[in-house]
Amino acid sequence: PCLFRGQKRLKKEIIFIDFENVQNINFKPNRNIESHIILFVGLKQTHINTDVLAKLTKGATFRVVKVNSTRKNALDFYLAIELGRYHEREDIKTKFKVVSNDRDFSSCIDYISQDGRDVEIISSNIPKSNSEMQKDSEKNSETASLLMSNRHVNSARGDRFINHLENSNSTRATKLNGLRNQIGAYFRGEQIQPNDIDYIIRHLQKSDYISIDDNGNVIYKDPNWSW
Repeated sequence: PCLFRGQKRLKKEIIFIDFENVQNINFKPNRNIESHIILFVGLKQTHINTDVLAKLTKGATFRVVKVNSTRKNALDFYLAIELGRYHEREDIKTKFKVVSNDRDFSSCIDYISQDGRDVEIISSNIPKSNSEMQKDSEKNSETASLLMSNRHVNSARGDRFINHLENSNSTRATKLNGLRNQIGAYFRGEQIQPNDIDYIIRHLQKSDYISIDDNGNVIYKDPNWSW
């Protein structure tokens, strides 16, 4: 959307709804947030309650993804793939919400969160046994420690890469894939992984050093760079 001078850009969120196991949805629009809803509907779900539709389409853009398979967990795979697609192309500041009672999304969300994406899972309060709660607590502690370490290392790499571009005559990649290759080559002696490269790119975005458009073009924002 076009912004006028002095007008603030709205925060943005994308909400992924697993309608196969969550039908009681109480969406409340926030005028300070640009909301986009994707409703994943199972093959056997032939009708959607009009009251639910009215809630979802009020104050948000709305899209239905119909699952064309009756295989086990088909909807979960559809949602996970769309989650990855949107993660790849959306600004890192865009928040994701996954509405589902399925715990299997936790690993997918943990993986995306490594890049700095704010992802929230919204579900009914499914009772857990004491042993499950203990395992979750231990897993969350280990994951948090690992993520903090990875983020620190890759944030520092992102700053180093910016300094490299600023203080050298290196050609700057103008396409996303080219930028990935350039970062991989620069850090080739550090056993860098693809998810590390993606985190570094998102660090460049969060630092307001680059932006990436829908066609994968990389735009550098520092004033000293001329095309």
